[in-house]
Amino acid sequence: MKVYEIVTDPDTYQELSFDDNGYDLDQLEFFKGARNGTWQQPKNWYVPNVMAEKGDFVSIDGALAFAAQKETLDLLRPVLPPQTEKIELTYPDERLYLINFTWMSECLDYEKSEYCTATDDPKDLENAYTVEKYIFDPDKFSEHSVFRLKAGRILPIRLYCYEGVKSNPEEEFKYFVEKNNLKGLLFRTVWDSEKE
Repeated sequence: MKVYEIVTDPDTYQELSFDDNGYDLDQLEFFKGARNGTWQQPKNWYVPNVMAEKGDFVSIDGALAFAAQKETLDLLRPVLPPQTEKIELTYPDERLYLINFTWMSECLDYEKSEYCTATDDPKDLENAYTVEKYIFDPDKFSEHSVFRLKAGRILPIRLYCYEGVKSNPEEEFKYFVEKNNLKGLLFRTVWDSEKE
């Protein structure tokens, strides 16, 4: 079994940025697993790297989420948690939807994992701001292969997926994305049960 951090690839594929003067940049940090309610999106979207290839997933500059076209979302429906929000962007050139993953999991083994902390104690979960060494509890993986971590004071800003848990790999997010040759995401290994 493996767990991956899911990130976008703006070095290879197009990303969205914006030039709204006075836009509250804290709005871009809204997507930490919370459901949308009052999110105010920028109005002046643009693509800074227009010469880059257009991917199926679009990085949003500074945001903790990414966007996709409706066709990509429809294709992904079997592997998305039902709590996933799709928020239409006001991008004028094409119809894009921000994907807000709100499914939170408690599959991190808090006792065995190590953290970057304000106290320099790698086991100090109370003062942790990110995970340095991930250890997961496979018994706590849910039916949803894509998730954010629910870990006390650690902000659930990163997005993860597992691999090798379900008997049918087509029900797992990473396999599904790769099988359908969807472009724009990278999967960085953060935990491998065979290397523990």
